[in-house]
Amino acid sequence: MADGKNGLSKGLKAFALGSTIAVQFAASILLGLWAGRFLDARLDTEPWLMLAGLLAGMGAGVLAVYRTVTQIFNDRKKP
Repeated sequence: MADGKNGLSKGLKAFALGSTIAVQFAASILLGLWAGRFLDARLDTEPWLMLAGLLAGMGAGVLAVYRTVTQIFNDRKKP
């Protein structure tokens, strides 16, 4: 019975990690896209700032995912 609870706990932790990574990545991209579109509308530079915001959001998303994953693995290595 204890193995079932331990397996469920591991599954929920994996689901939480996957959800965190997905939300971080998606939010970063959407925020960059929104900021780029906002600036395009203000400065009449369409679509260049939207594309720059999209790329910046993707970069920020990759960085956020990298930091999350390295933090998780560093926490596992500590005794």
